[in-house]
Amino acid sequence: DTNYPNNTLWNPATDGWRLAAVGGVPRVGVGFGVRSSSLSQFPDGIPVGLSRHCTNEVTVGYEIDGTDGTHVTGTLVFPAGLTRRYIAAPTNVNGVLRIALVSPVNADVTGQGTLLFQNLPAPTNSPAPVPLLPLASAWKYLDDGTDQGTAWRAASFNDSAWSNGTARLGFGADALPAATVIRQFVQTNGVNTARQITNYYFRRAVVVTNPADFATIQFRYQRDDGCIVYLNGAQIFTNNMGQPPYTANSFSAATISGVPALNTFWTNSIVTSNFVAGTNVVAVEVHQATATSSDIAWNLELSGVPAALPPRVNLVHFGNDAVLYWNDATFGLEEADVVTGPWRAAITTNSPSASAISSNRFFRLKK
Repeated sequence: DTNYPNNTLWNPATDGWRLAAVGGVPRVGVGFGVRSSSLSQFPDGIPVGLSRHCTNEVTVGYEIDGTDGTHVTGTLVFPAGLTRRYIAAPTNVNGVLRIALVSPVNADVTGQGTLLFQNLPAPTNSPAPVPLLPLASAWKYLDDGTDQGTAWRAASFNDSAWSNGTARLGFGADALPAATVIRQFVQTNGVNTARQITNYYFRRAVVVTNPADFATIQFRYQRDDGCIVYLNGAQIFTNNMGQPPYTANSFSAATISGVPALNTFWTNSIVTSNFVAGTNVVAVEVHQATATSSDIAWNLELSGVPAALPPRVNLVHFGNDAVLYWNDATFGLEEADVVTGPWRAAITTNSPSASAISSNRFFRLKK
């Protein structure tokens, strides 16, 4: 040190002028030194920096406001020679948090002067499914081992001669008890023969008042071993069946055994255009895996799944800004000067989006 022993400690109040020799100026820019949108990335606080050394002391106020009621104000002081300070921000954000720089002295907010952070719950815009047919419903069934061809699948088919029973329907040492025990063997004059039944038929009417009320209708079912499902005479899906064509003598693709497999519920979602307004008929044939299978089972519930509701755009005033926010990142923000349009992408299309309150504008979310 060529100045030793004449060194002195830096005094910002009296030595600021010396910074001019290294580019210091009387008035500088100030802004946030932030690139991340997550508060967790700033354990030491939110960094605020000067654009260069200032020969004067710089102060800048800050305001922290949140949709959860948070409101904090303070002032950062930059003595001459200091170019970085930190704002202690809340570590947990519930909703939207706005941090703004205000009222600078010996500086202008030339960098980013407002930050927005968001922590919202995942979208819960899906209404609850509407029950159309509960488990343990009554079914018409045929368990005589005959080949019913194709006529039995139609909604107009007369099944009045069939048996009636409550699901779960089946027989055998299954993981779940059968509410209705059906026949295992073909009978002659009421006496079991040695030939086992390998295909069973089930029918059930279901009322769907207005299919357009739903996005899909969900079939949730248990089958042992395999099944072919028809709606109003048309095949809509199969489960654990081999390649078509299917006949009354077709076997399922695999044997279902073991408690987990027997307890499993399978789900198929069907577009509502397959349904008619009013009474629909679900027809099912359940097939054994072998000619000597020890059990069989069938149970089904139907639920209408409404379309997901669009996300709600929320508006809150923070300072001179209108902040809009929503909880579905698949939607972007658009704005217009009149409600009839034309619509254009907002300056910030992602949530949260801040806009200075200067005139009437309309906002909407679009996917």
